[in-house]
Parts: sequence; C-alpha cells; structure tokens
Amino acid sequence: EIPPVELKDESGDIWPDFMYESGLPLISKRFKDFLDDEKIENLFYKEITLKRVKKGDEKKYWLAIPPKIKCLGKGTVFDEVFGSVEHFEIDEKRIGYYNIFRCENVSNPEIILTESFAEKLKAQNFEGVYTFPLK
Repeated sequence: EIPPVELKDESGDIWPDFMYESGLPLISKRFKDFLDDEKIENLFYKEITLKRVKKGDEKKYWLAIPPKIKCLGKGTVFDEVFGSVEHFEIDEKRIGYYNIFRCENVSNPEIILTESFAEKLKAQNFEGVYTFPLK
C-alpha cells in the first residue's frame, strides 16, 4: 500500500476532481464513479490518499493512467527536434473502443478523449476538468 502523499501548504482549500501533474492524472471518487458508470475499464487505477497536514484533512484519489495506443493519422505534424506532436490527426479507425487514451510513441502529455465522451464529461461540471480541441 502507498503511504499518504502530503500536499504543500499552499495547495488551497478546494479538492478538485482532477489533478494532472508531471504526466500523472489523479481523480476524485466522484470522477472515478462517473468513469465506472460509463464503463471506462481500460485505465490503470491505483488508490492514493492525499493529505493536507496543516489543515488536518485527507481524501482518497486514484491514479488513473490511460493506455497509450497507436492512433496517429497521416496528417500528424511532428516537431523534429523534440519528437513531440505539433498538430494531432487521430485516425478514428485505430481508436477502437477507447474513449480515453494517450498517443503511443510521442512525448506529448495530452490525454485524448473522443468527442462524444468529452461532451458527457463536460456535462458533469467536475472541478479542475478542462477540455480543449486538439490542435
């Protein structure tokens, strides 16, 4: 079992539903329940306790890592120096049943959602969840 992770004192008063730091997505119980209800079963989950020592409170979160899939289309534009994607083109035939994923063989940290799933997610009004169209 992972020991509780202590948050910095300046972490604020809000417990967001989604936190994404250094490529590690953390989700609240409410967010996890939503994913379970939507039958999103292809994420790697690991339960973690976050603790604010000065405030004396803690909450359960889940590390929720999406799978990396081979999904880039021919129109994808790469930055030759950094190996990252400057412009995504997703080949929808390669997505299969995945609604949440990352692209294989790129350094980009973006978590990609299908449009239909993004709309369902936006309707939940989760704290700390923002979606943007791929560029």
